[in-house]
Amino acid sequence: VSPVERVPGYFGPPERSLFGWLHRPRGGGTRDVAVVLCPPLGYEAHGAHRTVRELADAAASAGFVTLRFDYDATGDSAGDLLAVGQW
Repeated sequence: VSPVERVPGYFGPPERSLFGWLHRPRGGGTRDVAVVLCPPLGYEAHGAHRTVRELADAAASAGFVTLRFDYDATGDSAGDLLAVGQW
């Protein structure tokens, strides 16, 4: 059994919700500080996906509750990247 629990979910306003993964130590024992991992964009995001996921697991294994997420209009988050006013 992995020492880390990964919980997928959406957060933010329903009309523009972001998708993320919450990584937390299984069985408690969390620190007083959390970590938010902001992934790169574009081609770099694809290449870094596994590294970001493993970094989140490593941080959670060390007791840090960790969030990684998809930016607005990327990945599984809501939004249209081509819409006027985005980014």
